[in-house]
Amino acid sequence: MQWFSTMKRILFGLLILVLFSCHSYQVPELKSVRLKTLDQEGFIFDTGDNKKILVFVFISPECPLCISYTKPIIEMKSKFEGNQVQFYAIFSGTYYSSVQIRDFQKQYNFDIICLQDTGNNFAQLLEVTVTPEVVLLNHAGEKVYSGAIDDWAYAPGKKRQVITKKFLEDAIAKVISNEYPAITKTEPIGCSIEL
Repeated sequence: MQWFSTMKRILFGLLILVLFSCHSYQVPELKSVRLKTLDQEGFIFDTGDNKKILVFVFISPECPLCISYTKPIIEMKSKFEGNQVQFYAIFSGTYYSSVQIRDFQKQYNFDIICLQDTGNNFAQLLEVTVTPEVVLLNHAGEKVYSGAIDDWAYAPGKKRQVITKKFLEDAIAKVISNEYPAITKTEPIGCSIEL
């Protein structure tokens, strides 16, 4: 009988642990984040009643892998833009001027809202360490996916011939359906963000 009672407490504790560790965590209020537009104006995320699904793509204009992902990111943006999904490209650090970022946009037809995170505060808040790395927030502002865009790059400088797992695309589709993604975190491969 005592064994049964002890086992019941252990199972209850494990259940609580699993429930609190699953799927997501609430990102602190986005209105407190200080980013700049390419015109050096302050930018505040719209957190009104029409909350959107937010996709943050941390990117660098000098990272070869980021350059390779510009077209797939724009294609994904086009695929989901009618579903309350908003994409932002985040350039962390002070290494790139607005002129360099605009040149990058023009050269790669990177038609996406670009923001500068000059103090790396946003990257730290979202626990981003490399480029390209993505973070997905659902309508409630919960971080529901972070990591790699897909499984194309599997080690620094090494890429698969065929992409077999579209982590970000699958996660967005789940969130649009008001579900949590099955995969909530992957290990991104890319260029380190200097924090």
